[in-house]
Amino acid sequence: MVFSRKKKRRVVVIIETTRAYSREVIRGIARYNREHGDWMVEFSPRGLEDHSSLWLKDWRADGIFARINSTTFMETILETGIPTIDLRRTILHPKIPQIGPDDRKVTELLFHHFRQLGFLSFGFLGVRAEPHTSMAIRRKSFAELVKKEKLQYSQLIVSDVMDNTYRLSARKRNMYMRIRKWLQELPPQTAIVGCNDDMAFRILEECRSLGIAIPDTFAIAGIGNDECFCELGHPSMTSVDLNPQRIGYEAAVLLEKLMRGEKVPHASYVEPWGVVPRVSSDTVATDDEAITIALQFIREHACEEIGIRDVLDQVHLSRVSLEKRFKKFLGRTIYQEIMRLRLDHVRKLLATTQMSHKQIAREAGFRYQEYMMRVFRQMTGMTLKKYRETNRIT
Repeated sequence: MVFSRKKKRRVVVIIETTRAYSREVIRGIARYNREHGDWMVEFSPRGLEDHSSLWLKDWRADGIFARINSTTFMETILETGIPTIDLRRTILHPKIPQIGPDDRKVTELLFHHFRQLGFLSFGFLGVRAEPHTSMAIRRKSFAELVKKEKLQYSQLIVSDVMDNTYRLSARKRNMYMRIRKWLQELPPQTAIVGCNDDMAFRILEECRSLGIAIPDTFAIAGIGNDECFCELGHPSMTSVDLNPQRIGYEAAVLLEKLMRGEKVPHASYVEPWGVVPRVSSDTVATDDEAITIALQFIREHACEEIGIRDVLDQVHLSRVSLEKRFKKFLGRTIYQEIMRLRLDHVRKLLATTQMSHKQIAREAGFRYQEYMMRVFRQMTGMTLKKYRETNRIT
């Protein structure tokens, strides 16, 4: 008896492994392949600049995942005619679909994170846009959000010289000096966003060199949630998790369609997972001691079935008085702040664990599972099941 085998597609993964973000993207691709693809995969560890891909011309592949960072690399891929998904979005080409984080949503998350902490002054450290398209979007959208509310804003744009060499070049020294000068000109209680974790880490280090207390004087956040940067900084650094596993998974969905001859959008965007708060933004920009005490108590105990009465007991104020201060400072009620933190915890548990809905309700401080499910759907527009399927992190 002769057994016929279905021909397996051969896929090349040309993605650097030196960054946590890229490794998580690869994990997302791997998860799709386990669940749906069954591809033969060509992959080797590499750095971002390791794109000597002339071998591609002789390799019989059905599809390519790549983080394209040069016109030479782009031209080599185009010459092969192999369906390709670009996951870097540095160089645009109409024949190569791209996918990445929704950068406007990223800046919205950071802006609202800091507004919820009461900040009225903002700073942004970015790099020159070319060739970093996503960096330009982050800078512009963050500025628009701040200016729309007519809040104080300052930005500094520097050359991207965050290379992998240990030599402190003249360009790097000049960049560090510019950052220090800029920081010295910012008013206290400013929330500063770095266009990525590299730049946010640089802000932390320059603040340390100047003796600026973080988060007492400035609150700082990055983008990317690279734990190497976030935990190496002192204090540890708040950042946005860009949901790279989901980006890799959705890139695989797109490539499968391309290999079948189907059309896909030229640009696709994945919503970030959320802000991951750490010590660098663990503060409240207010002189109202009651608000500070109440918010600290809510942060520490929101998932312990606390109620408004428990919060009032910490500050010895009437409900009317504290609610008035909450609405003025945060634009929310005490109950809404408690519920916001509980739902954030629900999202995290759905994405990162296999807990049942009943277990999650208990962990997040909901007495009844049904109530949690109803509130979650009202706030997110999604069922718990749908959210878990969409945002699952393995």
